[in-house]
Amino acid sequence: MSIDICVFTRPDRVPARNDWQRCIDEAGFPQQLDAEFDVARHEGYVPCRVEESEIGFEYEVQPLDETLFPADLRQLFEPETVCVRLSVPVGSPKERVASAMMAASALARSSGGRMWRDSGFIDVPDPVEWVRGWISS
Repeated sequence: MSIDICVFTRPDRVPARNDWQRCIDEAGFPQQLDAEFDVARHEGYVPCRVEESEIGFEYEVQPLDETLFPADLRQLFEPETVCVRLSVPVGSPKERVASAMMAASALARSSGGRMWRDSGFIDVPDPVEWVRGWISS
């Protein structure tokens, strides 16, 4: 079982690694994506550095219509929408969950995507601010 954090966006709005890193930096998060992370081709574990800790998340991009999300949710989006899924095992330390949430919120902010966690949308004006609040709680 895993905790899934998803960003629903158009495929042409998913940034390359360096652009995504710049979004993370602009959000003020102390996270460094792996320098070898190829956003377009990679699937699986993405190592990251958060402050002095080596930590990461699983990464996958799927066309939304190939996911297990119900049809009524899929109908909210354009047909070409993708689901960028960042996940960590259930029971992971908060720092590991935070790593996925920092990356996802920066992606949602930069791509204009909608962020989802576990069972619902995180519909807030700024997902980065929401994640900051979650981290500090």
